[in-house]
Amino acid sequence: NDYFGKICNIFSLSLQLQCCGKDSDIQVKPTCPKDIGSSKNCLTEIETLVNSNLQLLGIVGIAIAGITIFGMVFSMVLCCAIRNTRDML
Repeated sequence: NDYFGKICNIFSLSLQLQCCGKDSDIQVKPTCPKDIGSSKNCLTEIETLVNSNLQLLGIVGIAIAGITIFGMVFSMVLCCAIRNTRDML
């Protein structure tokens, strides 16, 4: 069951990137779409896809880190405000 899901994911990735297998000479039957023309190396295509979106990935990572730090600072300010309010009572 899990194996079938992995094969479907590999097949859809191969179909979207128009690639097949690890090497251009080797055609892996279950993961190779029938309607692609020339077979390209999938590892190279995935590397190209990641490298083209690397700047966006970095920006998203820095934004998440910034939001996390802002949340930590806000929680410390809230904690100090609650402690000061409790001392006044």
